[in-house]
Amino acid sequence: MDETAVTALLAAAMPGCAPELARRLMLDVTDTLGLSGDPADAEDDAAKAAAALQTMAAAAPRDPLEAMLAAQMAACHGAAMRAMKRAAECSEYPQIEALYGRQAARLMRLFMRQMEALARRRAVAEREAEVETGARPIAVRAGRVNGAKRPRPPNRPAARCNGAAAPRNGRRHRINETGPPS
Repeated sequence: MDETAVTALLAAAMPGCAPELARRLMLDVTDTLGLSGDPADAEDDAAKAAAALQTMAAAAPRDPLEAMLAAQMAACHGAAMRAMKRAAECSEYPQIEALYGRQAARLMRLFMRQMEALARRRAVAEREAEVETGARPIAVRAGRVNGAKRPRPPNRPAARCNGAAAPRNGRRHRINETGPPS
């Protein structure tokens, strides 16, 4: 495949990404695929590179960060498949087979976490697109409003534990609401 065809495919696969970055990401991914470079294996190498490009295109990256994540996902998938292949080839050596099997399982879990990260990133972007009213939405998480601690009501003293502030590590202690004994 010539340079212009590869550039056109990359531009179509990653429209939210600059052509130079898309090309660099594709080169990085192909470096991780274990391509032989042997002219006899040129057809197999081209098929592997095309599959990696299709994997990156399937993620449909909208911006450079998503394109980088898609490249990581393609490289991770390729590494997991190679580990599974090596595990199958080492069936007469159970320890090596188990080693490659564990590595493949780790890579597959990583791939799933990458997919979840992409989904979370897109969900946040969609929520931000929905809230274009100019007002800042209030996010309430674990006792915090927009990242700041909620103020304690003025008529309620801080909880005390044997004269000291209550622990924050979740352990239960006897708490004296009025503070230390007088």
